[in-house]
Amino acid sequence: MEENCKIPIPIDNGENVLRAAISPYHFKKKSKELHHKVFKSRPAGTDDVSMMRHDYLGLDFCMRKGQEIVSGIAKSDVTFEGFVQLTAEQIRSCNSDVIDTREVYCGHVSMRHGFVVQEGEPMDSRANLDLDNRTKALLKICKYPL
Repeated sequence: MEENCKIPIPIDNGENVLRAAISPYHFKKKSKELHHKVFKSRPAGTDDVSMMRHDYLGLDFCMRKGQEIVSGIAKSDVTFEGFVQLTAEQIRSCNSDVIDTREVYCGHVSMRHGFVVQEGEPMDSRANLDLDNRTKALLKICKYPL
């Protein structure tokens, strides 16, 4: 737990959160448009979609963190393309949630959909449809590029 973190734990509905958009993972192959899978969790076995508390961290910190995330990926074709912005209220309106996960770093939040898929196991078809519907709804209301 980040003991010196001065950011309040509760996340107000109006708070803006950012998700780093990383190519090629979060984009459609042919059209290069942002794909709804930008809002799906990785790795398997988790329900955490990493995001940042923009209102508290500021854009400069978030930009540095986005670059840091990409530099930690070993593949050479990976690039940081910018941010996807949502409010906590928008996330919650799609039946998902956003929670403070400062144990990762101060200002980190996780969007959670309530579905955990284990490595090598198929997701239940109803759950998969529900997750796709949520992530597609989020894609329609998000702001990209920021």
